[in-house]
Amino acid sequence: MATLSTNTRKQKEEDIERLVKCRLRSEIEARKAVESTMKRAVHEARELKKELVLLRQEKEELRLAARKNVVSAPGSGDKETARGGSVGSNRDNQTGKQGSNKAVELKLRQHIQHLTARNTDLETNTKELMQQVSDLEAQKAAEIAQLTADLEEKDREIASLQADLKKTKFAVDETKRKCQKMLKEKREEAQRALQENEQLARCTKTLQSQLALLPQLKKQLEHAKEKRADVVEVWQKKLEQRDEAFLREEEANKQKLAEKAAQIVELADEKEQLQ
Repeated sequence: MATLSTNTRKQKEEDIERLVKCRLRSEIEARKAVESTMKRAVHEARELKKELVLLRQEKEELRLAARKNVVSAPGSGDKETARGGSVGSNRDNQTGKQGSNKAVELKLRQHIQHLTARNTDLETNTKELMQQVSDLEAQKAAEIAQLTADLEEKDREIASLQADLKKTKFAVDETKRKCQKMLKEKREEAQRALQENEQLARCTKTLQSQLALLPQLKKQLEHAKEKRADVVEVWQKKLEQRDEAFLREEEANKQKLAEKAAQIVELADEKEQLQ
């Protein structure tokens, strides 16, 4: 049960770590996408500014050219009296050039206004993107702080689990040691039982061989009993005679001991009197 709980907690920790990594990877990818978009917008704005500067320069050059044409108009009027019929054609050419210059200038103004509006939109979009990036960074910073706190909490839980695992491992090792000791004792006991079984088998075999000799032994025993009966009778008489002699000797010894005891008492009385 403890192992199952440990595996479940470990799986949860791995899931949380995987989720944190996925979130961080998503944040990094989103930040890279925003940065790439901002870079493209800034680059496009710079290109538009360059194009706007070139158009303004071109407009200024056209204005200068128009002024030169306006200034050169009186001089050409004095020459008209000398040249006669060429005056009308020169005026028509100057009028055509002025109209063409105005049309180009109008077109340039419209182009400049379009580029200016586009540049303004790009600047607005850039500011919005920068604000989004700032908001995103603030949001991600808060999420990272929360994730960091969660990770610290998980680190504490992991440390607690490691301590529990260490205790469990110690208990398992102790149980394993006891089981190994018990298994060794059981093996020794089984070995002894096997040896005893072998010894019993030998004894059984010996007993069976002896049982086979039992009839012959019975005959020998009966013959021995018959012989013993005669011997017992002879020995019985001898034992009775020896017992009688022993009793007489014991009676004599008792009498001698009584006499010795009486002498000891007399000597003790004499000793007391002398004292």
